[in-house]
Amino acid sequence: MKKFIVALVLSVVWTGQVLAQTILGGVINSYARVTNISGNQFDMNNVYGNVSDFSAGRTVLIIQMKGASARNGNNDRYGELRDYGNAGNYEFATVSNLINLGGGNYRVVFNTVARTYDVAGAVQLVSVPSYSNLTIAGDVTAKPWSAADGTGGVVALEVQNTLTLNASIDVSGLGFRGGSPNSQPNGGSNDENTYRTNNNGYAAKGEGIALPNQPNGRGKVANAGGGGNPHNAGGGGGANLGSGGNGGRGWPGAGGTTGAGIGGVGLMYDPIVNKIFMGGGGGAGQQNNNRASRGGNGGGIIILRAGTITSTNCGAAPALRANGEDAPNSTGNDGAGGSVLVEAGNITMPCLLTIEVSGGNGGNVNHNAAHGGGGGGGVGAFLSNKDFSAATNVIAVPGQNGRDCTTCNNSTSTPGSPCPAGNCASTGWSITGGFVPLPVELYGFEVAYMPTRREVKLQWFTTQEINTHKFVIERSIDMKNVEAVGEVAAAGESRLLRSYSFVDMPWQQGTLYYRLRIEDRDGTISHSQWKAVEVTEEGAATARFNMSPNPATGGIVTLRCSKDIEAIHLYDTYGTLQLDLQAQGKEQVVNVEALPPGLYIVKIKTMEGEWLSKRLLIQ
Repeated sequence: MKKFIVALVLSVVWTGQVLAQTILGGVINSYARVTNISGNQFDMNNVYGNVSDFSAGRTVLIIQMKGASARNGNNDRYGELRDYGNAGNYEFATVSNLINLGGGNYRVVFNTVARTYDVAGAVQLVSVPSYSNLTIAGDVTAKPWSAADGTGGVVALEVQNTLTLNASIDVSGLGFRGGSPNSQPNGGSNDENTYRTNNNGYAAKGEGIALPNQPNGRGKVANAGGGGNPHNAGGGGGANLGSGGNGGRGWPGAGGTTGAGIGGVGLMYDPIVNKIFMGGGGGAGQQNNNRASRGGNGGGIIILRAGTITSTNCGAAPALRANGEDAPNSTGNDGAGGSVLVEAGNITMPCLLTIEVSGGNGGNVNHNAAHGGGGGGGVGAFLSNKDFSAATNVIAVPGQNGRDCTTCNNSTSTPGSPCPAGNCASTGWSITGGFVPLPVELYGFEVAYMPTRREVKLQWFTTQEINTHKFVIERSIDMKNVEAVGEVAAAGESRLLRSYSFVDMPWQQGTLYYRLRIEDRDGTISHSQWKAVEVTEEGAATARFNMSPNPATGGIVTLRCSKDIEAIHLYDTYGTLQLDLQAQGKEQVVNVEALPPGLYIVKIKTMEGEWLSKRLLIQ
C-alpha cells in the first residue's frame, strides 16, 4: 500500500522522568482539559489519571484538537475550510511548577511554550511517560476522546534508548466522535438542499476540527462527515489526510433528489507548519422508523519518540494502529483514520513494523428497502522524521461504502447479498475519497482560486520520488471529461522534501476539478485525488485565454478564451510569423504538427479588439 510519509522534525530535548520498565498494556497517559492560558501558564481541570504526572520536571504534550473555521452558508460549500487557525498545533514542554488552585483546578507552569493555543479550540495536556529503555508487553491504548470533558484520543511516549515493541499501540476509533441519528423520526420528501439545520428530524454531523454552526444536515464540517437528510439517506464519511465518501442517496420513493451526507474534506499536512489531527467522525444515517445507526468514530493520535525501535516477539504482530471505526450496520457511516507520528533514530525489528491508518467502513443497510448506506472514511497519516519505508508496512486504505440494501426478500436473491438491480445499489463511496497508490510520496495537494488575478494555483509536495518523469495537470468540469492543461517536470529521483506549483487560467466558471497525473519514466501512470475549486468572474472585464497541452508534443493545441476570438497569430522567437488564422467563437483548435520544436509566442485578438499573448513550448 501507499505509504504517507511527511518529514516532521520535533525540536524537543529529552527531559523529564527517566525509567527502565516493562509496560503490560492499558492507558499509560494522563489527560487534562485546559481552561485558561496566560503566557506559559495553563490552567486545567477534568484530570483523568494522576495529577502528579503534571508535576515539576515532567514532560507534557500540549495539543489543540479543534479551532479551525469553515463556511457556514446553507449551500453546497457549507463546511469548506476557511482557516486552520491553531487547530493541530502541538509541542512537548517541560513543567516547572504545578499549583493546586482548589476544587479540582490546577495551574501548570511550563519552562517555555513555543506555539500559540486557543482555549476555545479544545486544548488538552497529555502526560508523556519518559523511559531510558522500555518493553511494551501488552497492548497500549488511550482514553477515548470526549468533547464533553475535552480530553483523550492520544498516546504520547518517549524512550531515550531502545523501545522493544512486543505488543501494539492502538488508538483505533478513539478520535473524533461520529454523529447520532435524528431523535425525531422524519419520513418527509427527500431533501438535498439543507446543509445545516437545528431540526432534529435530520441526522447529526460528525465531529472534527471545526465546529458546526448548526449540528444537523448533510453538509460536511471540515474533516467531519455530514448527516443524512430525509429520508433514510446515509451519512458522509469522516476525513483526515484522505477525504471521506458520500452517503447513500436514500429512499427513492420519496423523490428523485438525494439527501446523502457529504464526506469530510481531506486535511493538509505540511512539515513546515507541523500540525497533527485526529480522524474526523462520520455523520449519522437518517431515520423515519428508528432503524438508522450512528456515525463511526475517527482514529486517534500516536506520537512515539525513541532512539531505536525493535521487537523480540514478532509473533505477536506488533503494530501502531490508528484506524477509523467501522460504522454499525443499518444506515450509518464510518470514521476516518487517525495519525501516527514516529520520530526514531532507527527501526531494527526482525519483522516489518506495521502502521495502520485506514478509514473505517460505512454501515450496511439491514433492511429489504433501498435505504442509504454509509460513506467510507478517508485515510489517516503516517508522519516520520525520516524515511522508514524499508522497515515498515504502512496500511492506509479508505473505508468501503456501506451497501444500500443487504437483506432481500426477493426470491431471486440470496439473503445478505445486494438486492436485485433496480432496487438497491451501493452509492455510498464517491470519487472524493478514492485512494490511488502513486509512484511518488505525494502529499499536501492543494488548489486555490485567486479572484484578483483570476487564476487557479495548484501546489503539491513530494518526500520521495523514484523514476518519476513529470506531473500532468488535468482539469474537468464533471470528473468525466478530462483535459490536460499543463505539465511540470519532476525531480525524477529524490528523497528530499520538494515543492511544486502550477498556475492555470481557466475560461470556465463554476466548480472545476483538478488532479495530477503522475507519469514514470517507464510509462507507469497514476493519479492523485480530485480537488474542487469554485471559479467566479469577479471583475473579469479583461479577456483571458489558455492553451492545452502546453508544452505541446506536436499535433493539436486547443485555445480557449473568455471572450470571442477574431484572429490567432503565432510567432517564433525571431519574430517571424508562422501561423495567421481567422477564428470565430471562444474555442479554436490549432494544428502545430508542421512546426519544429521550440518556443513560440501565441497572440490572439478578441472581437472586442483586445490583444493577448502567451508562450507555447513545442517539444
